Amino acid sequence: MEITFNITEKDLWEFNKYISLRSFGFKLYILLIFLFHLAIILFFFYGTLTIYGIYGLITGDIIGFYLKYSLTKKRLIKDSQNEGTFNERTIHINEEGISIITDTFNKFVKWKAVHKIDILDKYIYILFSSRSGIIVPKRFFNSENEAIQFYNMSNDFFNMK
Repeated sequence: MEITFNITEKDLWEFNKYISLRSFGFKLYILLIFLFHLAIILFFFYGTLTIYGIYGLITGDIIGFYLKYSLTKKRLIKDSQNEGTFNERTIHINEEGISIITDTFNKFVKWKAVHKIDILDKYIYILFSSRSGIIVPKRFFNSENEAIQFYNMSNDFFNMK
C-alpha cells in the first residue's frame, strides 16, 4: 500500500506533543512540579506564605509553560525546515518494511526497526523510537476506511517481524 503526502508545521507540533506527553522526562517534570506546589500549599496553610505568594506561583507557572512551549515550537519548526521535513513524501509499506521516498532521499526501514504503530483521530504514527517516527496525516487518505486499512496492514506487517 502506498500514500503520498506532506506534513505541515501543525502536524509536526502535534507529533511533538504526542511524543513529549508520553515521555518519562515529562512525567518526572509533572511529578516534581506537583511536589513543589504541594510544599507551597503547605507553607500557605501554616501561615508562612501569603495569598500573593500563591498568585506569584500561578503567574510564574503560566509564564514558564508559555515560554517553554513557544520556544520549543519555534526551535522545532526552524530545525525541521533545514532538514526538509515539510517536503512531499511517498510511503510504501509491504511485508519487508517501509519505503520512504522524497525528492532528496530514498530510505528503506525494516519492520524490526519499528518500535510502535499508533492511530489517533487525525494521524497514524509509525515510531522508530520513543522520539522519532513517521507522521502520516489521515487527511491524505481517500476515506477513513482507507486510513484504517493502512493502519491495519502496517500493524499486521509489524506484528509479523
